[in-house]
Amino acid sequence: MSPVTACKNGKFRIGSGGCIFDSKEKADIAYKAYLAKKHNKKDSKKEGIVIETNMKDLEGLQKDIDKEIDRLWDLSSVLSSIKRVVEYFGKNGVKG
Repeated sequence: MSPVTACKNGKFRIGSGGCIFDSKEKADIAYKAYLAKKHNKKDSKKEGIVIETNMKDLEGLQKDIDKEIDRLWDLSSVLSSIKRVVEYFGKNGVKG
């Protein structure tokens, strides 16, 4: 439930605050912003840990991706060599 209420002067307020908002919508937006700011202050240390953990996870994933790229590059080189050998024998025939 929103603590936004109408005032006698036609404006709106949040809780026992001043009647300063021209519309209920503006007061609701201000209240949501207040809650978000309050929540962020309370959980800033927790969020910092989560962000740090996520960064470590991303760094680990990047290393895994780099290894996979290297593996694929090596595989591509091998396949290119095999292709050249097959083309050579296809053009020149196999003697046996």
